[in-house]
Amino acid sequence: MVSTTSIDVARLFFAAYDAHEVDKMVGLCSEDAELRYIPMASQGQGPVRVVGRKIWSGLIDAFPDLHVTMNSAFGDDHNAAAEVMIGGTQRKDFLDIPSQGKHYELPHAFILRLNERNRITSITAYWDNLSFYAQLGEEGIEKAA
Repeated sequence: MVSTTSIDVARLFFAAYDAHEVDKMVGLCSEDAELRYIPMASQGQGPVRVVGRKIWSGLIDAFPDLHVTMNSAFGDDHNAAAEVMIGGTQRKDFLDIPSQGKHYELPHAFILRLNERNRITSITAYWDNLSFYAQLGEEGIEKAA
């Protein structure tokens, strides 16, 4: 890997996400990397190579114009925190959200942890799930829980 800082790795990861290159995203992670998408509860937790790949591929499939922009980031040798804007227009059902053809734009907070080889070992993310559902036309707190 050419990158030497956690911020460089974060930039590469989110650039791959924006380019819909799930294999590249997964390739930036260690074999045992873990994912924690807090708003998704147990659906958003598990190995990056299984759960992450499934979520990212599903999101890109349901939102073919998905765009991902890293707005800011800071970190140290083994950690990066990034504010990332993610949005797109829903064209297929995603999770339990039926497609109504609506667009969403939502800021996310990501925490990436890296090992000594500059591979991502864990990804934790937070976002406003109520806003996500509301922007896509779904009402009700029970859906966002």
